[in-house]
Amino acid sequence: MATSATLSFHDDEESFHVYKHYDGCPGGKAGILTGLKTTLEEKAYGLPNFEANEFAAAYIAANKRGPGDIRLHNGQTSGAAQYHYDVQKRNGELYVKVFHWVESREPIMKGDLDTLIRQVKTAGREGLKSKGLRGDRGDVELGK
Repeated sequence: MATSATLSFHDDEESFHVYKHYDGCPGGKAGILTGLKTTLEEKAYGLPNFEANEFAAAYIAANKRGPGDIRLHNGQTSGAAQYHYDVQKRNGELYVKVFHWVESREPIMKGDLDTLIRQVKTAGREGLKSKGLRGDRGDVELGK
């Protein structure tokens, strides 16, 4: 079963939304946080520049792996998505709020991208499971 997610990219003027059908968990080699880091390093303008429309397009360009994997989304809460990510620039950093829709409408983690990646790696697979989080596929290794 695929772990799906929605992502919303916000700036002071606009918001843009994406639905990701596969690999929607926060951690791991194919997880959303890694995908955001890849986007920032390889496709987006790079900080301190951040425009929601440009970053959403860059995210799609950096992370779409095949048909049906990523598509534009109208911003309404998708009942199919297990996770949601709010992404914006705050204090010169990429700031992310992670929601696990199955459990709560409150963020399960939030902070700058690099800090969240470190937290997920430190928690490891078992630490994430204890928080109700999981890797999508057996080949995802956390904590390394």
